[in-house]
Amino acid sequence: MNYHKARPKLYVMDNGRLSMDANLLIAGSNQATNAEPSKPNEMVKFPIYTVLIDHPEGKILFDTACNPDSMGSEGRWPDAVQVGFPLDQPEECYLPHRLEQLGVRPEDISFVVCSHLHMDHAGCLELFTRAKIIVHRDELNGALNVYAHR
Repeated sequence: MNYHKARPKLYVMDNGRLSMDANLLIAGSNQATNAEPSKPNEMVKFPIYTVLIDHPEGKILFDTACNPDSMGSEGRWPDAVQVGFPLDQPEECYLPHRLEQLGVRPEDISFVVCSHLHMDHAGCLELFTRAKIIVHRDELNGALNVYAHR
Protein backbone atom coordinates (compact mmCIF):
# COMPACT_ATOMS: atom_id res chain seq x y z
CA MET A 1 0.00 0.00 0.00
CA ASN A 2 1.08 3.55 -0.72
CA TYR A 3 0.45 5.61 2.42
CA HIS A 4 1.98 8.72 0.85
CA LYS A 5 -0.83 9.14 -1.68
CA ALA A 6 -2.23 12.68 -1.81
CA ARG A 7 -5.41 13.06 0.23
CA PRO A 8 -8.21 15.56 -0.25
CA LYS A 9 -8.20 18.62 2.00
CA LEU A 10 -11.27 20.57 3.04
CA TYR A 11 -11.26 24.32 3.81
CA VAL A 12 -14.27 26.16 5.24
CA MET A 13 -13.91 29.86 4.45
CA ASP A 14 -15.54 32.71 6.40
CA ASN A 15 -17.14 35.11 3.92
CA GLY A 16 -18.84 37.47 6.36
CA ARG A 17 -22.30 37.72 7.89
CA LEU A 18 -25.75 38.46 6.51
CA SER A 19 -28.59 39.80 8.64
CA MET A 20 -32.26 39.18 8.10
CA ASP A 21 -35.52 39.18 9.97
CA ALA A 22 -35.80 35.89 11.83
CA ASN A 23 -39.47 35.79 10.91
CA LEU A 24 -38.69 35.45 7.21
CA LEU A 25 -38.22 31.83 8.08
CA ILE A 26 -41.85 31.73 9.22
CA ALA A 27 -44.62 32.08 6.64
CA GLY A 28 -46.87 35.14 6.97
CA SER A 29 -44.60 37.06 9.32
CA ASN A 30 -44.17 40.83 9.74
CA GLN A 31 -40.69 41.67 8.42
CA ALA A 32 -38.39 44.09 10.22
CA THR A 33 -35.67 45.86 8.19
CA ASN A 34 -32.44 47.57 9.06
CA ALA A 35 -34.29 50.89 8.60
CA GLU A 36 -37.16 49.76 10.90
CA PRO A 37 -35.56 47.36 13.39
CA SER A 38 -38.10 48.15 16.13
CA LYS A 39 -40.87 46.12 14.57
CA PRO A 40 -41.80 43.23 16.85
CA ASN A 41 -39.43 40.95 14.98
CA GLU A 42 -35.74 40.34 15.42
CA MET A 43 -32.86 40.80 12.99
CA VAL A 44 -30.44 37.89 13.24
CA LYS A 45 -26.96 37.49 11.78
CA PHE A 46 -25.85 34.27 10.24
CA PRO A 47 -22.56 33.24 8.66
CA ILE A 48 -21.83 33.16 4.98
CA TYR A 49 -19.30 30.53 4.09
CA THR A 50 -17.85 28.66 1.15
CA VAL A 51 -16.09 25.32 1.13
CA LEU A 52 -13.05 24.40 -0.93
CA ILE A 53 -12.22 20.75 -1.47
CA ASP A 54 -8.66 20.42 -2.66
CA HIS A 55 -8.78 16.99 -4.28
CA PRO A 56 -5.83 15.40 -6.09
CA GLU A 57 -7.97 15.26 -9.26
CA GLY A 58 -9.17 18.89 -9.07
CA LYS A 59 -10.36 21.68 -6.82
CA ILE A 60 -14.08 21.82 -5.99
CA LEU A 61 -15.75 24.94 -4.61
CA PHE A 62 -19.11 24.68 -2.84
CA ASP A 63 -21.01 27.97 -3.20
CA THR A 64 -19.47 31.37 -4.00
CA ALA A 65 -20.77 33.73 -1.25
CA CYS A 66 -21.84 37.35 -1.80
CA ASN A 67 -20.31 39.53 -4.45
CA PRO A 68 -18.00 42.21 -2.95
CA ASP A 69 -19.90 44.82 -5.01
CA SER A 70 -23.29 43.98 -3.49
CA MET A 71 -23.74 46.96 -1.16
CA GLY A 72 -23.68 50.75 -1.48
CA SER A 73 -25.18 53.37 -3.77
CA GLU A 74 -23.66 51.63 -6.82
CA GLY A 75 -24.17 48.15 -5.36
CA ARG A 76 -25.57 45.22 -7.32
CA TRP A 77 -28.29 44.55 -4.78
CA PRO A 78 -31.43 46.70 -5.01
CA ASP A 79 -31.88 49.20 -2.17
CA ALA A 80 -34.72 47.17 -0.62
CA VAL A 81 -32.49 44.09 -0.48
CA GLN A 82 -29.61 46.07 1.04
CA VAL A 83 -31.93 47.40 3.76
CA GLY A 84 -33.67 44.08 4.41
CA PHE A 85 -30.53 41.93 4.27
CA PRO A 86 -27.59 44.03 5.48
CA LEU A 87 -24.24 42.46 4.64
CA ASP A 88 -21.24 42.58 6.96
CA GLN A 89 -18.39 41.48 4.72
CA PRO A 90 -14.97 42.92 5.56
CA GLU A 91 -12.57 42.92 2.62
CA GLU A 92 -10.58 39.99 4.00
CA CYS A 93 -13.79 37.91 3.79
CA TYR A 94 -14.25 38.45 0.04
CA LEU A 95 -14.08 35.07 -1.69
CA PRO A 96 -11.17 36.04 -3.99
CA HIS A 97 -9.14 37.05 -0.91
CA ARG A 98 -9.97 33.81 0.93
CA LEU A 99 -8.89 31.78 -2.08
CA GLU A 100 -5.71 33.84 -2.38
CA GLN A 101 -4.91 33.06 1.28
CA LEU A 102 -4.91 29.39 0.25
CA GLY A 103 -2.80 30.03 -2.84
CA VAL A 104 -5.74 29.34 -5.16
CA ARG A 105 -6.88 31.44 -8.12
CA PRO A 106 -10.40 31.28 -9.59
CA GLU A 107 -8.98 29.64 -12.73
CA ASP A 108 -7.59 26.81 -10.55
CA ILE A 109 -11.12 25.67 -9.64
CA SER A 110 -12.33 22.65 -11.64
CA PHE A 111 -15.92 22.49 -10.35
CA VAL A 112 -18.27 24.91 -8.61
CA VAL A 113 -21.22 23.27 -6.89
CA CYS A 114 -24.10 25.68 -6.24
CA SER A 115 -26.39 24.66 -3.41
CA HIS A 116 -28.85 27.19 -4.82
CA LEU A 117 -28.72 30.53 -6.61
CA HIS A 118 -29.52 33.04 -3.86
CA MET A 119 -27.37 36.17 -3.59
CA ASP A 120 -25.43 34.86 -0.58
CA HIS A 121 -24.58 31.56 -2.27
CA ALA A 122 -23.91 32.42 -5.92
CA GLY A 123 -22.73 36.05 -5.82
CA CYS A 124 -19.24 35.38 -7.17
CA LEU A 125 -20.17 32.71 -9.69
CA GLU A 126 -18.98 34.89 -12.58
CA LEU A 127 -15.34 34.54 -11.43
CA PHE A 128 -15.17 30.87 -12.32
CA THR A 129 -15.17 30.97 -16.11
CA ARG A 130 -13.01 27.84 -16.47
CA ALA A 131 -14.91 25.71 -13.96
CA LYS A 132 -17.73 23.33 -14.65
CA ILE A 133 -20.76 24.74 -12.80
CA ILE A 134 -23.04 22.22 -11.13
CA VAL A 135 -26.54 23.32 -10.11
CA HIS A 136 -29.83 21.46 -9.98
CA ARG A 137 -31.87 21.87 -13.16
CA ASP A 138 -34.95 23.03 -11.23
CA GLU A 139 -32.93 25.70 -9.42
CA LEU A 140 -31.48 27.02 -12.67
CA ASN A 141 -34.86 27.01 -14.41
CA GLY A 142 -36.43 28.82 -11.45
CA ALA A 143 -33.76 31.52 -11.48
CA LEU A 144 -34.01 31.99 -15.24
CA ASN A 145 -37.78 32.17 -15.03
CA VAL A 146 -37.57 35.06 -12.51
CA TYR A 147 -35.41 37.11 -14.88
CA ALA A 148 -37.38 36.19 -18.00
CA HIS A 149 -40.48 37.84 -16.54
CA ARG A 150 -38.86 41.15 -15.56
